[in-house]
Amino acid sequence: MAEKKNYKTQDLYEAAAIYAKGEKMAGIETERKPYTFVFENYDICRSLSMEYINNELAVLAKDYADAVKLLKSRVNTL
Repeated sequence: MAEKKNYKTQDLYEAAAIYAKGEKMAGIETERKPYTFVFENYDICRSLSMEYINNELAVLAKDYADAVKLLKSRVNTL
């Protein structure tokens, strides 16, 4: 069985946007700073990332704010 490829980013705000869109987080890599946020489903997350970078990603403001707070709290507890 082939291993699924994960999407990785060190950008907290990009990670929050992806998380706010409902993608599952696989973990946070803490070996070095800045930490790396790891998501399942590479293809979808890559597409969301490109929308985010091009300022085309639509996310509910409260969902995005909640995701930023959640990811910051997770990083601060590591």
